[in-house]
Amino acid sequence: LKLQFLYLIGAVPRAGCGGEEEMPTLRAVTDGAADEHRALLTAFHRDVAQGCFEKEELEPLEEWLAMLDGGDPAQPAFQGKVLVAADDNDGGGAVVGGVLYERYPCGASLLTYLAVHAAHRRRGYGRLLCNACCAELEAQAGTAAASPLFLEAHRSTTADAIMDPTARLKMYSALGFRALAAFPYTAPPVERGSGDVAGLVLLAKVPQGAPPARVDAAAVAAFLPQYWGACEWVEDASALAAMLRWLQEHPVVELVPPECC
Repeated sequence: LKLQFLYLIGAVPRAGCGGEEEMPTLRAVTDGAADEHRALLTAFHRDVAQGCFEKEELEPLEEWLAMLDGGDPAQPAFQGKVLVAADDNDGGGAVVGGVLYERYPCGASLLTYLAVHAAHRRRGYGRLLCNACCAELEAQAGTAAASPLFLEAHRSTTADAIMDPTARLKMYSALGFRALAAFPYTAPPVERGSGDVAGLVLLAKVPQGAPPARVDAAAVAAFLPQYWGACEWVEDASALAAMLRWLQEHPVVELVPPECC
């Protein structure tokens, strides 16, 4: 994988006498040889992502840094945008949010991590990051046929020590994602030696103009082998095989509001 873009929301001081906080800026992290870029990526993982995801869901920092350094060009492009935003009490340049995403050869993309620090939520930063991600992917697609942007989340019945799953699903719903509720989804392990990640639901943000209540199973079936194949440490792909069999039997997958899952 190659980490091409990572935009951080970083420290932006409040505007003059009016006291209104400026919107944070998007910072690109693209160069694995640049100390500043590596520091920003490290700060996002340490200060934001670790507080928003359980250990079995979060890739190790070393994986992120390796992707930033570059990898197999045949692998999907790993990209991102991170917000560096701050109020008057922040020291300046504090990373408080980010979004990471992967674009696959089949055209589909996976939003792997969307996170905003708890102290900076309810300011529209999550929507800003998601919109920036979608705009970047649309620009990359150009005139090619648009494909869904996928996202993984805990089902409402799955225990989550970090954030109430229903609240997280409602947040994704507000961002325009819908759930493949009936699809028995399992994610590959996040690192070597760990197990598959169950208890998840696959969400999709369908392209503008596409039917809003369904997704073509062929698009999902094209994406999943590439996603699992990019995880070189996967030793048992039986869960992938089961998902592909299910998709063969269900050519169209209905989409529902995520909070219904």
